[in-house]
Amino acid sequence: MDQENVLGKMISDITGIDYELLKDNLVLDVNEISISRKNEKFKRCDFILRVKDYNIINLEINRQSHTGLIVKNLSYLFSLFSTAFNKGDAYNDNLVVMQININCFKDNNIKALSKYHLREDDDNRLYAKNLVIYDLNVVKCLELYYNEE
Repeated sequence: MDQENVLGKMISDITGIDYELLKDNLVLDVNEISISRKNEKFKRCDFILRVKDYNIINLEINRQSHTGLIVKNLSYLFSLFSTAFNKGDAYNDNLVVMQININCFKDNNIKALSKYHLREDDDNRLYAKNLVIYDLNVVKCLELYYNEE
């Protein structure tokens, strides 16, 4: 967090959240998600950041692809979402829980940055605006940097 402005700028560039909001309100949180069941897997995230009462950001840095990577990352996202509200809290429709996956491996995605939501299959209608996933493909960024103007 010594480089808050760099981190805030990166998150702003990826998510579109206003940088001015991030630079003064980005807080590093505990990176362990509470376990609610006896046999539940331990969940330690790379970084969990909070932005006021508006956003929870799980920043995951993935060095290599492996079977179960997407399922693991989704379990982190859904766990963060499910623990965002405490007993007695009103549900806040403005709260957005997002995950930024910084993928440092070559994959089949042709885009440097992908954004995902939960959507209805037939008409592509947004089901929940409160969950957002970003995949940043570092290898693709490097290719674009060297091959494009």
